[in-house]
Amino acid sequence: MQPKLIPCGAEHFEELISFVVRLNSEDTHHIGFFGEGEADVRASLAECVVPPAEGFHLAYADDRLVGVFGVDADPEVNRAWLFGPLIEHADWHSLADDLYAASLKVIPAGIGEQDLFFDVHNVNIKEFAERHAFLSRSENAIMTLARAQYKNFHCPQIHFQ
Repeated sequence: MQPKLIPCGAEHFEELISFVVRLNSEDTHHIGFFGEGEADVRASLAECVVPPAEGFHLAYADDRLVGVFGVDADPEVNRAWLFGPLIEHADWHSLADDLYAASLKVIPAGIGEQDLFFDVHNVNIKEFAERHAFLSRSENAIMTLARAQYKNFHCPQIHFQ
């Protein structure tokens, strides 16, 4: 049986948060726009121009949340940001396409660009992007330096006369 798609609505917001926090922590599911951890997810959703209750669709299979797809958009910059697809279901690609089709209706008329932002290990969304003819606009590198690895760099003092 195909999962049932519904708009998020305020009544499903906390379930949306829990689902995203759990799946987004895995590289193979990670969507960059959500950030990392519950605080990041909540902050990212709070900053959306399109309220998540209106911009997100959820997929349920047997009363269990199995997929989310959200849209934020800003007509002033002519861009939509796609929060997903984030899916935990055997029929990933078909469900992703259904969620995307539902989410397209949320994007304001006149928006010319849609952006995806995902981990390189998220093979499913890479295939989704290729299937829907998304083009790679840039390669990003996120670099982290742990406090334990800090090095004390000494710069020669500069003397001005």
